[in-house]
Amino acid sequence: MKVGAPPPLNKLGFMLDQWRLSTVHGKRNAIPHVPDAMENSTKGKAERSKLPIVVYSHGLTGTAEIYSYQNMSLAANGTLVMSITHSDASAIGVKRKDGSFIDYDPLISQLAKKKDSFIESVQRRRGQVDYRARELLAAIDALIQLNQTNNVEQIGVSFVDKLDLNDIIVMGHSFGGATSITAANMRPHLFTSCIAHDPAVDWCTDACRKALFAKDRFNGSELKYEGGTGGMIGYEDGDVQSPNVQDLDLFFLYSHEWAKLGWGQYNFLRDLFKRGQLGRRNGPTDVTFVYNANHSEFSDSCMKLPLWLARAVGVTGKRNPHDTSSEIFDRTFAFIKEAREKRVTKSKNN
Repeated sequence: MKVGAPPPLNKLGFMLDQWRLSTVHGKRNAIPHVPDAMENSTKGKAERSKLPIVVYSHGLTGTAEIYSYQNMSLAANGTLVMSITHSDASAIGVKRKDGSFIDYDPLISQLAKKKDSFIESVQRRRGQVDYRARELLAAIDALIQLNQTNNVEQIGVSFVDKLDLNDIIVMGHSFGGATSITAANMRPHLFTSCIAHDPAVDWCTDACRKALFAKDRFNGSELKYEGGTGGMIGYEDGDVQSPNVQDLDLFFLYSHEWAKLGWGQYNFLRDLFKRGQLGRRNGPTDVTFVYNANHSEFSDSCMKLPLWLARAVGVTGKRNPHDTSSEIFDRTFAFIKEAREKRVTKSKNN
């Protein structure tokens, strides 16, 4: 509480008592989500009943646990969700297997407050994103192994031949949004879609930003991307790896707060989207925002504070955060369903 909460909440640890009143509406043994277009497909029942996968990356000072509303809602609709708490010192705290802890490192945030070290702070964040993306990919590789060999039988669970490895979505919020986009760019063949909630796009690695904002994609645009904070070596040469994140179905969902300010490269992404220069051709890619929503409302944090207090400190806007979270999930899952329907329909037509 002292490290992760905004002032003056860092002195109000007693507020944690309210968290005991919070509930998550999950559903045990949820039926795997099957797109309507697959119901009459030639695939057998066993194939249709495999679990699609979403891998989730948390934001700065977050953990896997504070995104329970979005992740449990996905799980309750028949998706296996693997949420990661990263070990790069961006989480509020991580417990290692040996019982020791990795505490949050405030150094980079301190650098960001000074004009002469701001660029350095962004470059360090990009280094963290690279680490986080590789950590996320390693976790997926481990999950794929569980689909082949039962290595968790001691807890009475088996994933052997129960996972749909052809339907893996990477997803994240803020710092986790940048992590997800970067991971998708590193191994685009692994994923079908990438979902980013209020992504800190400027923190994506150089290779990722170069693919996402390839110079030739701005031909005919009134906007000019110049590489982000501190620029980018080699951006002008236009040499972009292929395939990359642009070959996936992409969903960028922003808060009204960030969209108004143009944070997270919203204006550049919106421009690419409107001109048909973003995401897989003829896919359901979208760049949009949630009206009257704040950045913090993509996590559980706003729902775990009294509404009067959340509004007083500016973490919640005019809306009830429960309504905002519900809309975030509804719009995210609508994208997932549309992306799956289109892939199934295309497969049947081929």
